[in-house]
Amino acid sequence: MVATQPAAQKPRTFFGHPPMLANLFTVEMWERFSFYGMQVLALYYLYYSIEDGGLGIPKEAATGAMGAYGATVYLMAILGGILGDRVLGPERTLFYSAIGIMAGHIVLAVMPGAAGVITGLLLVAIGSGCLKSSASVLVGSLYSKDDPKREAGFTLFYIGINIGALLGPALTGWGWGWLGFHFGFGIAAIGMAAGLIQYVLTRKNLPESVHEVTVPFTPRQNGILSRCSGRYSSHNIPAGHDGLDDYRQPRHVGGKRRRHRGHSSLYSVAHRQERNQHRTLAGVGVYSPLDCQRYFLGALPAAVHGHSHLF
Repeated sequence: MVATQPAAQKPRTFFGHPPMLANLFTVEMWERFSFYGMQVLALYYLYYSIEDGGLGIPKEAATGAMGAYGATVYLMAILGGILGDRVLGPERTLFYSAIGIMAGHIVLAVMPGAAGVITGLLLVAIGSGCLKSSASVLVGSLYSKDDPKREAGFTLFYIGINIGALLGPALTGWGWGWLGFHFGFGIAAIGMAAGLIQYVLTRKNLPESVHEVTVPFTPRQNGILSRCSGRYSSHNIPAGHDGLDDYRQPRHVGGKRRRHRGHSSLYSVAHRQERNQHRTLAGVGVYSPLDCQRYFLGALPAAVHGHSHLF
């Protein structure tokens, strides 16, 4: 009698893709559910009259505020990229961002008035922006660069976005019509909590690379960050100098009186040499907030192009 061996079980997949794609699909679906479900509801909450449960803000001001909120979400994607690449790693960035989103929806649900709106929208905007950039990185990590299924995997991922965007406004609108604005915000919070819980249960199955910081800050950049945060050494800064005097005070360069303003392209190399004589902070040469902004945004004046050794 010949013994038969059991057939090898096929590995579990999500429509032929890595099973962790289902996890990220669901996280993004619930995030979009909460985001779009809350967005329209928050607009109505701002301009509906107090008798109808709203705040009674003029409609023009309410729509402008929500437009600024939407723009802030996408600006925060830049912050999410920095945190994911240089500080926390993409996996932890997504995790903490999801917590922030859920906290924002909870604040909207339980805290009445303008304070609740401002706090809740800020938390959701920061969390959603950071999550957007990190989630795409995690999806890409599931495939090799030459994997033919990579593009189809992103297509499935975006299907989750569309499903969440469809269901969110429908269910939160139903909750608003049943028990008022704050119940609708609560439904958005429940949706984000569901996505966060299932992510926590399976996040350990993501590739090891997404748990690491791939491009940490260099020592020079860490030095600039410490100066931007205000940790200055008193013995390195001349008495009575706050780091902004060079921008406030008129200077005489080449026999001409010239006032330098924040991002003006009229900075002269000679004046920078004079100013840099006062800078001895770890050889970085940067300690004012304007310097930090110019360094990180890359807004260096064209007039000093080719003289990077002065910075």
